[in-house]
Amino acid sequence: MSENSGKMGRRDYLKQAGAAVIGLAVGGAAGYYGRGPGEPTGTTVTETLAGTTVTATPAATAAIQPLKVAMLLSGATTDPGWSGAWYQALKALEKKYGASIAVTEHVAFADIERILRDYGSRGYEIVFGAGDQYQDGITQAAPDFPNTIFFSTGTMLEQPPNTGCWHSYEWQIGYAFGALATLMSNSKVIGFIGGVELSSVIAAVNNYVAGAKKYGAKDVLVGYCGTWIDPAKGKEMAEAQIAAGADVIWHTADLSGVGVANAAKEHKVLWMGYPDEAQVDLYPEKFLNSEILDFEMVCDTVYRSHPKNENFFTPAVIQEPLSSKRAFGRGWLRMSPYLGVVPPTDVQSEVNTLVKSISDGLEPTLGFVTKPMY
Repeated sequence: MSENSGKMGRRDYLKQAGAAVIGLAVGGAAGYYGRGPGEPTGTTVTETLAGTTVTATPAATAAIQPLKVAMLLSGATTDPGWSGAWYQALKALEKKYGASIAVTEHVAFADIERILRDYGSRGYEIVFGAGDQYQDGITQAAPDFPNTIFFSTGTMLEQPPNTGCWHSYEWQIGYAFGALATLMSNSKVIGFIGGVELSSVIAAVNNYVAGAKKYGAKDVLVGYCGTWIDPAKGKEMAEAQIAAGADVIWHTADLSGVGVANAAKEHKVLWMGYPDEAQVDLYPEKFLNSEILDFEMVCDTVYRSHPKNENFFTPAVIQEPLSSKRAFGRGWLRMSPYLGVVPPTDVQSEVNTLVKSISDGLEPTLGFVTKPMY
């Protein structure tokens, strides 16, 4: 898939998505993009039913070798959330280093190991599984492809030597967002809407509730759409929370979160999103903040760690705490700037102090508690 393929850029897509509720059909392991043998590095090959397109990409950065890199996504490359942000990180490798990239969209759980093995057998040097659900498949497939690095999110317990994963401390940003939402709420009733009730999300919400309660919230309303791709459901749930008094809502619902932004727009309430600051384009007037998961930095680091490049890859769970600065350490997890609503100075100061305290290990958050406490 090339930059000139006619697909909308991420911000263009977000602007259009914010204007109307979008429907998205999902098929198991649909939208497969790959490469055949003998094709040059530094190209993107798009395989569709209509045919194959090969597009040249910019020259690679000096000293870093162009590699073949694949990615598995649960959603679409155009999703205004998790899948779309991961895809943009993959495209950054193509642009910066001349990497030859491939992506499989809408990966069904039953197809994960098969697709991982397919990329390994075709000589892909790095394969990213964009989510915790890829860990079991990677554990099974990776030993048979020792020359391929397999990388996912999560906390992989059994790690073959050619695998790694990233475990971001999203519960820390949940605690900070609970404080921020409460400090900015007039009703002291705030909301959260997620896509699917996964362990990492539960931990973030537990801390969101704890942070809110510490800062004086009367109630924290929590709901899940049961899907990442239903804006109508997201809007319905947001409107129910607004009707119950919520005047600030945080979503981590991917495409379903478009509906949350639409509800915020119609009812003039504050909202927060994830996983990047491009969320602001959905409805900037009441946009408060967004969790930033810097997938581009993650992918860049794994790419440079490959033995053909800087050769510092080790099988490990990369623990990533909340950053208190714009460029703190790796800074892979942080809050966005205030690009829409700018809180009063005293609120900003209080939140900044809290975030630094969390980052320094001084604030007693709940930690990674995966049993719902809400």
